[in-house]
Amino acid sequence: MSRRLKCIALVVTFLGFLFLPAGPATAAPGLQPSVTRSANGLLSWGGFFFPFVMDTPSGLYMVWPTSTLGTVNLDELGRMSRTTGQVEAERSLQGELDSGVLYGGSLFVVTTAPSGVWLLRLDSQTLSLEGRRHVAPVSKPLSVGSLVVVGKALWVAGGDRLLRVSLSTNRPIVSLVVKAASRWNLATDPGGHALVVSESTVDGIARIERRDPLTGRLLASTPPLVTVGGMRLGGVYGDGVWTAHAGGMRGAVERFDLMTMNPPRCAPVGNTDTCVQGSNGISVLVSYGLLWVFGAELAPGWPLNDYCANPTTGHALASLSIRPNDSLIAVGSHLLYIADEGTGTVSEEPVPQGCLLDTT
Repeated sequence: MSRRLKCIALVVTFLGFLFLPAGPATAAPGLQPSVTRSANGLLSWGGFFFPFVMDTPSGLYMVWPTSTLGTVNLDELGRMSRTTGQVEAERSLQGELDSGVLYGGSLFVVTTAPSGVWLLRLDSQTLSLEGRRHVAPVSKPLSVGSLVVVGKALWVAGGDRLLRVSLSTNRPIVSLVVKAASRWNLATDPGGHALVVSESTVDGIARIERRDPLTGRLLASTPPLVTVGGMRLGGVYGDGVWTAHAGGMRGAVERFDLMTMNPPRCAPVGNTDTCVQGSNGISVLVSYGLLWVFGAELAPGWPLNDYCANPTTGHALASLSIRPNDSLIAVGSHLLYIADEGTGTVSEEPVPQGCLLDTT
């Protein structure tokens, strides 16, 4: 198990967050990660099955399930000490975390629970709850939500809803209903100007769309794409949108044109810099000024499974030394986070020297 992976009606609403009294984050009973340090000073955490990691300037955050409710993981969110690896702040999310983003002093997260898709606003240091709102009821099977900051607003998606929320007033500005949508992935460029949306139905029919960052109006779209679990957005860089998807027998990483949403030209056999075949678990991420690819398929003239690359061209720069049973789950400025789901371990690994091109 892995962590998840057009009739549109415009509704303007004046409902804001439900604000709650600020209180301390509560620690849930049960699983607590164990921490060890290697001889070279790198940290490892045990007890992290199906983990989610966010390495940010405001802190290192980890998410792990402590129990289940039906088919939904009940996740625990922790802010970890970069020095000791211990949990410094913790709270139960009462659902499964889908996505998270930092803005100012707040950590925004989207969770899915049997009661629906929820947007939570947390203090980035204490993880105390500052506000929450119900985004949408869940579809069957459970939907997957996403969120991204574009300009001075937060776009959040879940169920069949796509919302734009003001970061100053915490009120929804726009609410779009996208019929049949269930799984979402939102992305923007490093400057936070573009809004790119991947939405798919429960049977995996997906579209990648460029939308107006103020109104959500559709500007460009791919035709319907047949996938397993939808199209995952790795990020936007320059005039390209990096995506990954599973196709049943195999998966692929592709670079779509941002303005037109046209796909790349793929080779009949083998890989190109912008069209890389791989396993169904192949993934891509734009982070710290580079492109990171995990799970590519070896081919003639293509000796790399896992690598960092130029985010504009996709040209590989350096290989990542990741063992066959491990997965790259997060990228920091100087550290990679590698998960072994067989043992439930998350480990820090240094970023290869060839990938240390932009640490801002």
